[in-house]
Amino acid sequence: MRGGEVSPVGGLVLVALAVVMLSAGCSLVPEREVSLRIPALPPWYESGDILWRLSWWDGRSISHREIFVSSEDGSASLAVPLSGAGAILPVVTATPVLGPDQGLELASFGGWLLPGDDRVLLDRHRGEISLVLLDLARQGLDPALVNVERLEALVRERLPRYPRRLDRVRLTDALGAQRMHSHHVAKRWAPMYQVRLLRESSRGKGWQARPWITDDPAEPPLVPAPAGEYELFSLGVLPGEVRHLWRWSSRGGTRELLVVYRTHQGQGFHRLVEISPGGEVLREGP
Repeated sequence: MRGGEVSPVGGLVLVALAVVMLSAGCSLVPEREVSLRIPALPPWYESGDILWRLSWWDGRSISHREIFVSSEDGSASLAVPLSGAGAILPVVTATPVLGPDQGLELASFGGWLLPGDDRVLLDRHRGEISLVLLDLARQGLDPALVNVERLEALVRERLPRYPRRLDRVRLTDALGAQRMHSHHVAKRWAPMYQVRLLRESSRGKGWQARPWITDDPAEPPLVPAPAGEYELFSLGVLPGEVRHLWRWSSRGGTRELLVVYRTHQGQGFHRLVEISPGGEVLREGP
């Protein structure tokens, strides 16, 4: 293996032969199911039923399913079916949906079934990798052609924190061309964006920092700091990315939704919305 290259022996050449054999004799592979463990979200996310949107490679196409899981249960197990053609490497992404209007997608979890495993275990780093593998499947490339163990090790080494910054486009293009090298696992630059909001103390009330929950379960809540009439905090926002954050309003019963976005040219903006329990917009500002 040349320096910096992801070995094709275990993940490209030998597995490709198995794919050809399966294609020639699909009837030899019985239809089966894969056990999946839905993870518990960090404790700072709201309680109640959480919608999970599942997508997985079943050996023939990408299947989809939605389920509700109670946060009181912590986690849940279920089985996802594979096609009659079978799948050498079943790959799953699971995207939780919640937020103040029950319609905000969080960053995805993901995983795959390896030989000797009896279920797919999902986490955030594998979520980014699974999105890449499913993109390859849409392009007609079986995910089993990728040395996923080596790829995961590289991703965790290069991005020990903030897996959302993985350059998925660069990685997908390299894997699709079957010219994967370690330098194709790269971290996108996410410039910090400072949010400045009017402190409630400037309206004659006392002020206490109320953390903002983000749309990425890999990130802890962001705690603002006082600065004169304002409260300040910063978060990384990729070019072309839209981030959603929220928290309970001090007025009780309502929530504040903060949308932070950066243009592809690098300009950042934010918008604050206060939402009633029924989903109505009560207040909107910069």
